[in-house]
Amino acid sequence: MFLGISLIWYREGEHYSKLYYVLYFIILFSECSHYMALEGRDRGTTSNQNKPSQCDNNLTPGWYRFRGEAGNQMPTSCVNVNHCGTHAPGWMNGTHPTVTAGATTVRVCFHWAKDCCRWSVNIRVRNCSGFYVYELKKPPVCRLRYCGNGGKPGIAYCLFSGELVLRIEK
Repeated sequence: MFLGISLIWYREGEHYSKLYYVLYFIILFSECSHYMALEGRDRGTTSNQNKPSQCDNNLTPGWYRFRGEAGNQMPTSCVNVNHCGTHAPGWMNGTHPTVTAGATTVRVCFHWAKDCCRWSVNIRVRNCSGFYVYELKKPPVCRLRYCGNGGKPGIAYCLFSGELVLRIEK
């Protein structure tokens, strides 16, 4: 957290007659700078299941950001079964928050057997003014995996230090 004080003089004609003190806080949320990255193409919505199927039951609980070929956020609509490198892909059942909303609780659903929300878990998500971070936990059973919105073969988009990088693979 950063605390600052500004002095503002108010000018009336030829004289500065009033002094205002402005106290402001800039809060830097640690999860916006201390997170783990999920970057693999196989985690993207267009990626068919890898053999063997991946599982997030060994995921260390904490804050994560989707980057690179995994995409830049969790999808907000049901993802096809056997995508994202797993049997039952996870997607966010809700909308991404605004910056001012803070860390909000949302439901992640896992799609299996024609049921878009066969299993679910509540997580928190924060808008870090340009990207999202997700406080992920282990899914309820194995062969469930959190998806990113990327995974299109051949093209990767990555926002790094304010620059858009486009990489085309052959």
